[in-house]
Amino acid sequence: MSRARSIAGAAAVLRLVPLSLELAGRRRRFRRALDAVEREWRAAAAGGRFGDSRAREDDLFFDVLAPCGAGSYCKLIGRPFTGEACRVVALACAFVFPYDDLIDEQGISREHLDRVLHDPSCVPRSAEEHRAGYFYRRLVALPAVRDNALFHAAVARQNEAHLVGIDQQRDPSASLAAVQAATHAKASSTLLLGLSLLNPAMSPREQDAAAELAMWVQLVDDAMDRRRDRAAGVRTLMTDCADFSAVFELLEGCRIRTFEKYRSLAEYDERRMDAYLFELYAAGVLVTVRLYLEERAGRSSAVRDAARLAYRLLARYSRDASMRPVVLP
Repeated sequence: MSRARSIAGAAAVLRLVPLSLELAGRRRRFRRALDAVEREWRAAAAGGRFGDSRAREDDLFFDVLAPCGAGSYCKLIGRPFTGEACRVVALACAFVFPYDDLIDEQGISREHLDRVLHDPSCVPRSAEEHRAGYFYRRLVALPAVRDNALFHAAVARQNEAHLVGIDQQRDPSASLAAVQAATHAKASSTLLLGLSLLNPAMSPREQDAAAELAMWVQLVDDAMDRRRDRAAGVRTLMTDCADFSAVFELLEGCRIRTFEKYRSLAEYDERRMDAYLFELYAAGVLVTVRLYLEERAGRSSAVRDAARLAYRLLARYSRDASMRPVVLP
């Protein structure tokens, strides 16, 4: 390894130290907000048929993706990730998880979904219906959401995208282009729902950039679930990938498009944007290492090779280098 590469790698690793400490603080604040939301749910639903239900746990999402993603975005727009910001993101997460289960697992109809979300007198048939309806109505009652046109548009797009998307993913005759379009629509509407709570004045160009970011995040999720999805007969872009190299190539292509769109936004300070994209890049490295370890599970050199890969990916980071696809060794 060249001296320049060694110095770059050391600088990137050192840059991760304060970022790791900051992320730990975000995780603590976000977990407190989630716990408060869950306590409110239990108090409101106490004694009901589904009052004892618990939120679905997803450690990667709640401990990494949500606090990292929302906190990073708050830094970009100059808003502290504390107090009300943590609370609205926690409420959004509490809504999205049972909502996804209603569509992906329970096959809810359009008509009944509308009743679950908008009719307080609707009698829930499952814990997911109860939680989704409750948290949606808590969200729309917030002053910051009541007149938030971007949020309400995102919810409408989300309902249609998820209901159409699950049909496409379970249809073996659906084309790859149809699966890709469904994936993009589902992911972008969900992320825009969350970001609209933090920045309701988001420009159309930033919405386009956020939609590409959402596609990248969705591909990451699909990459980690690709074996389970294959077994369940669910088709995603990742279930069509033959090996880790194909998965990584698809992820890198989407990451580059995401970075290009964000760097083209003129409304943000360049230094803040670079910090934001570095955090996204570092999160991408963590995901790559996790997928790499899964692919090479059982090999004696897997951990050592994964550590070397992480160091190499971080060592190459710069503004210019981040705009070029990474080539695996």
